[in-house]
Amino acid sequence: MFWRIAPNSVLTQASFLAVQSLWAGPWLRDVAGLNKAAAADYLFWTAAAMVAGFLGMGQLVYRLARIGVRPITVATAGIGLFMLVQLALLLQVGPLLALWVLFGFFGTSAVLTYAILSQAFPPELAGRVNTALNLLVFVLAFAGQWGMGAIINRWPVAGGGYADTGYQLAFGLALAAQSLSWFWLLAGCRRPR
Repeated sequence: MFWRIAPNSVLTQASFLAVQSLWAGPWLRDVAGLNKAAAADYLFWTAAAMVAGFLGMGQLVYRLARIGVRPITVATAGIGLFMLVQLALLLQVGPLLALWVLFGFFGTSAVLTYAILSQAFPPELAGRVNTALNLLVFVLAFAGQWGMGAIINRWPVAGGGYADTGYQLAFGLALAAQSLSWFWLLAGCRRPR
């Protein structure tokens, strides 16, 4: 159960943290062409949406569980929407602020897996399960920040920024890894219990 859910949970959360905490600001400057004040506004609304996502996703799972929708279904759907938002950002399709708000909101979907996994194991193992998941998320988030930087830094431009090509490749690789692990998660969800 852990290895069916954890890869997507870890890759999704790590990608979200790597972009939101380090690379969103430079992307807004270099790719979207925003000045510092406008980029700060976008980052504020992304962070506000993230808080709303943490609160809203939990409530959504609670309410949908009462009508028979499994929490893993909500998490998987939210992660799928998060990947669509990332694709829209990569292709620069749609209103930019709305996409970053959706990025912040749906980027929280994978945290639902903490509750799902801790309930799938005996109570005496729940702490170990969450600790293992958390360790993997943070190790991969830091590695993702570094890896994205290594890719993005290969395309510097005059004036101190970076070219769109580096961001496209770095964010695209993160999205591709999430997509592969999402299909792995879907395959596991369809198996009979």
